[in-house]
Amino acid sequence: MRKVLIVDDVYESLIHGLENNGFEVIYLPNINKSAVADKIKDVQPEGIVVRSKILIERPLLDYLDSVKWVARAGAGIDNIDQNYLNQKNIEIFDASGANANSVAEHMLGMLLSYLHKIPSGNDNVKSGNWDRVYHRGVELKGKKVGIIGYGHTGSALGNKLMALGANLLVYDKYKDIEDSSQLESVEFNELCEKADVISVHVPLTEETRGWFSKPVFSNMRCQPIFMNASRGETMIFEDVVDAIEKKQLSAVLLDVFPFEPISKIPRSKWAIWDTFKVKSNVMFSPHVAGWSVESYRNISDFLLSKILNYKG
Repeated sequence: MRKVLIVDDVYESLIHGLENNGFEVIYLPNINKSAVADKIKDVQPEGIVVRSKILIERPLLDYLDSVKWVARAGAGIDNIDQNYLNQKNIEIFDASGANANSVAEHMLGMLLSYLHKIPSGNDNVKSGNWDRVYHRGVELKGKKVGIIGYGHTGSALGNKLMALGANLLVYDKYKDIEDSSQLESVEFNELCEKADVISVHVPLTEETRGWFSKPVFSNMRCQPIFMNASRGETMIFEDVVDAIEKKQLSAVLLDVFPFEPISKIPRSKWAIWDTFKVKSNVMFSPHVAGWSVESYRNISDFLLSKILNYKG
């Protein structure tokens, strides 16, 4: 029987779908990272399903003689050594696009919550106060929103923003984007100079690692709100904080961090984190933008379809 080793949490539809199509599924969502290599040698699976906690890199890949494919239950494959898998003729599946709506709704929610001061307004009323002047909101309609990366998630957010009357400035190095009455494809520097809001939707690559740093933030002329729901490592953490201090950014809304979970932040950065986290113009969520109830299932269903259609 063809075997599949799953070493992280997935929605049950993937497990049942594989079993119903003749696979033996070894589901070990709580397996220790150090035990994965031995389990691969023991099971000799045809395929491996991962999410984020397991790195599929060279030391582990040496054990993958039986493996024909690796599937990641999420968008992006930055925890997989793509070049080495290609050398070994191992297919890679990911679920790009399956959680695009979830990311778009989440980041739109964060943006509207910040613009209309909903979290602090809630706290204000619950504490027995009624400060209407301070909690007067700012409308999104008519604002210039820069979207960096216009793939599945960037375009999903863009469509929702345009429906609310925002105007988009879009930069994507690898896509030809057609302009419309509310969308203009621009160069990166122009986006940074003109946008009132900037949202990042790029994969983590050697090209994008540490991209958002002091030189980039210094070119943001309109003191934009900066949002990131892609990968935390695309930012230099200290430079984000510095940009807030220098008022190059008016606010920072993050679903991702260079250190995840946040308890892993290095001791050398504790002081700067303590300063950053208490600011009223920052808002965080724990890397859940793409992990809604619906997208959790969508990702498994999406991967199942790819696996069952694999002819290798």
